Amino acid sequence: MFFSRTLLASPQRWGLLFTLVLLRVTAVVAQTITSITPSFGIPGAVVTVTGTNLANVTGLSFNGVPTTGITRISSTSLTAYVPVNATSGPLKVTSPSGSGTSNASFAVGPARADVTVAVTPAGPLSACGGPTLTAIASTKPFKLAGSGVGGYPHVVALQPDGKILVGGYFDTFNGVARGGVLRLNADGSLDPTFAPTGSGLNYDVDAMVLQPDGKVLVGGR
Repeated sequence: MFFSRTLLASPQRWGLLFTLVLLRVTAVVAQTITSITPSFGIPGAVVTVTGTNLANVTGLSFNGVPTTGITRISSTSLTAYVPVNATSGPLKVTSPSGSGTSNASFAVGPARADVTVAVTPAGPLSACGGPTLTAIASTKPFKLAGSGVGGYPHVVALQPDGKILVGGYFDTFNGVARGGVLRLNADGSLDPTFAPTGSGLNYDVDAMVLQPDGKVLVGGR
């Protein structure tokens, strides 16, 4: 809160001096960050920051590294690009009236080039790294519906039956929990029978091998 005081003196009458004191109070509204969606990403990815009093935000930094790609959506939401050289840590918004820092940390993954794979006995398969995964098969239509992978797919492996194993840095597929590895049916839908127990992997899956006995080996960091 900022305070200012004004003193007004009236003419002296009958030996008395009357003084009027005006107190002016200016409220300073600080910003807050309540959530970051998604909570992880690589440089260049877009994140949504939710909080309060974000309409006048002029700056956003990722663990001290500022970004220039800010789009203010409303007083409670904005989007921004993860800047190059960003590191994992809290986000901080700044404005002429103050600043606010997130309690939660944003995890920054390593930047990587797109991955392209073309191996399939059933038809051409095209898989791209980054936030999207697209595949086309000559025998059955392949279509990903819904929000897809909640993160970044890095590697794929095709099974003899046409099902597709996907590994990467993600925690959901169409809202269903899948930690780092999942399997799609030949039509692009999530295979519910392939659901590793527990919370899954906590880090990137960078390599995946399908053994002759059907077991899957994954590696990462």
